Amino acid sequence: MQERYVTALDLGSSKTALSVAKVSGRDVQVIWYSELPSEGVRRGRVFNPMRASKPIREAIEKAERELGIKIRQVVTGLPRSNMFQETASARASRVNPGSCISREETEALKNSAIDTYPLQDEKTDMLYGAVTQSFSTDDLMQACEEDIIGCTSEFIEGNFKLFIGARKAVTDLDIMFKEAGISAARKYFIPEVTANAVLTEEQKENGVALIDMGGGVTSLSIYSDNILRYYYALPFGGRDITSDIKTESGFREVLCENIKRAFGSCMPDRLANMTDKVIQVNNNETGSSRQLKVKDLAEIINARVCEILESILWLIQDSGYADRLRCGLVLTGGCANLTNLANLLKEMSGYTVELGFPRTRLFSASGVPGVFDTNAASSVGLLLAAADDWSVNCLEQAPVIQVAPAAPVAKPAPVKQSWKADKVASPAPAAKPAPEVQQPIVPEKHAAAEEPAIAEKPVITGPTVNPAAQPAAAEAPAQPAKTSTPWISITWAKIKTMVESTVGSTVENSFEKAQ
Repeated sequence: MQERYVTALDLGSSKTALSVAKVSGRDVQVIWYSELPSEGVRRGRVFNPMRASKPIREAIEKAERELGIKIRQVVTGLPRSNMFQETASARASRVNPGSCISREETEALKNSAIDTYPLQDEKTDMLYGAVTQSFSTDDLMQACEEDIIGCTSEFIEGNFKLFIGARKAVTDLDIMFKEAGISAARKYFIPEVTANAVLTEEQKENGVALIDMGGGVTSLSIYSDNILRYYYALPFGGRDITSDIKTESGFREVLCENIKRAFGSCMPDRLANMTDKVIQVNNNETGSSRQLKVKDLAEIINARVCEILESILWLIQDSGYADRLRCGLVLTGGCANLTNLANLLKEMSGYTVELGFPRTRLFSASGVPGVFDTNAASSVGLLLAAADDWSVNCLEQAPVIQVAPAAPVAKPAPVKQSWKADKVASPAPAAKPAPEVQQPIVPEKHAAAEEPAIAEKPVITGPTVNPAAQPAAAEAPAQPAKTSTPWISITWAKIKTMVESTVGSTVENSFEKAQ
């Protein structure tokens, strides 16, 4: 059985994640996962292609050196915010009403709705794809595609959600890849691939809301009857929480991010014995020091998190599916592991809440740290989507990307459609397959991926820290084992190293009671 390699690039507002998988038939083995701080990306969209290409080149060069391969293509996702959604319908009379409806007919109707939809401005907007909502025939109304295939009818009518975004967003992606010296084999709709990696078929069928909380964007995807029914993206995320901490404390942003991960909590009233503890940061250059109470840190985080979650809950009510979420809410993304976030969302919403980890039965990953965490959900989803496309092989040379978009082509008037606008992200259209070439020989053994560092770690000097002075962890209600945050058990020595390396300062582990 022929082996091929797929490489996924997850462009986030706070991190750039590169993952590589070896695909043999239906077997997907993740052999590499690495994260680097993002540059040139805001709210999930590339705004500076040259800066954004720098961490991509670094990640690819490191993967090629460790794995002994040459990466020529990657699969990636389209921006998930600053997009809008419109609803369209198409109807067709059947030439032979006595014949059974085929899947080719439903696909043709879907393509008709896409091709006949008039964009408001074809110079700035482009249509990425569509999600089928329902079909109707002589005897069935608003039925799913599987129900009408094989039926007989005089006509067939379909309802679709079209996802539309800016041409410039895709153009900037192509320019970024050109600067990095690679090409994009496919551009996928991130919410769909993330849901496929995290949600089960039972959850999608019975109704579930997936909340993907990233660095710059928090998105909501609602599934019912195995169909994406609603999507919305808020331009707020973990970086806004870090920015709030920076504003209140006066620390550097990287230091605030490390403090948030190490000591941050969403519920100030559940800090237990850490309520009166303080974090003291000493500046070795000036001899000055600053303090931040752990309780004050929790209150800063709580204010921003409540704002984001209240907006998400309002969107769930506005979607019309609030009473149909029998499987509750699923939290995923880089911020999902924030202490007590799931408990806070459960108290605010009344739904059952669980963390969304990549489903391990869909792939294997031995000795690859980080790939099973919530922040790797999108990367795993991209790998699985590329693995299902047999034409994708990221070791093969792809055609040269044309950066300048083609002139818009006039489209005929629509058959029938109705629309309403919402700001959403969009699924990517299927790209043309790369040309068939002989796959290079790749060594079977691969070096294990290194754990990505949050910040650089130069040699530091400072006072000896007494491990016994480390505060006890905050008490929280019992949760399933998979909801535990991986960084809660981190040692104070490691936290001290991370924090000091960011500012060249010494962090006291005194945790004296606030004056």
